[in-house]
Amino acid sequence: MSFHDLPKGLRPIAAPAAEPVSVAEAKAHMYVTITADDVLIGSLISAAREHIENLMNRAFIEQTWELTMENFPGGNAVVDLPRSPLISIESVKYFDAGGNDVTMPPADYQVDAASEPARIAPAVGSSWPSVETEKLGGVRIRFKAGHGALADDVPQRIKQAINLLVAHWYENREASVTGTIQAQVEMALKSIVDAERVYEVF
Repeated sequence: MSFHDLPKGLRPIAAPAAEPVSVAEAKAHMYVTITADDVLIGSLISAAREHIENLMNRAFIEQTWELTMENFPGGNAVVDLPRSPLISIESVKYFDAGGNDVTMPPADYQVDAASEPARIAPAVGSSWPSVETEKLGGVRIRFKAGHGALADDVPQRIKQAINLLVAHWYENREASVTGTIQAQVEMALKSIVDAERVYEVF
């Protein structure tokens, strides 16, 4: 499975406080009993989680992201947030026509957290404010996303996808030649990713 770049303008602000899969869980999945590779396995878990989050356009455990845009969309058009599920909007900031850094009051916008991707739009009957067009990154939307704060909040099949990828990388530490086992791993991962993926609409 190929790596998937972050959507344009999206950057991480605060990483999750824990991983969906513990080192002990990954070792149990792989039937590994030695402790010498614990650090390696921990790093593989983090890399697998990031990779699968990017493929799915999801955040697994609570984390903070910021979406930067040059301007708001025209009128009262919605903005899609490229990480699901949404927990909360932390702030919506923009540079006004005078170049001032302004934080929008929450009452000035509405949030649809139930949709995937989640959406944000101006309050009913209003439109997005004017932005200083000469400043790059004139709009910044900071938000929290994830299934929850704990590993137990993450769906089991997402954990299974992480375990599959960790085991594959652990057993194949160099570039591996495509074969039956690799094809089976990729097919299993693709099945889980396709079922959980949030498709980009922006």
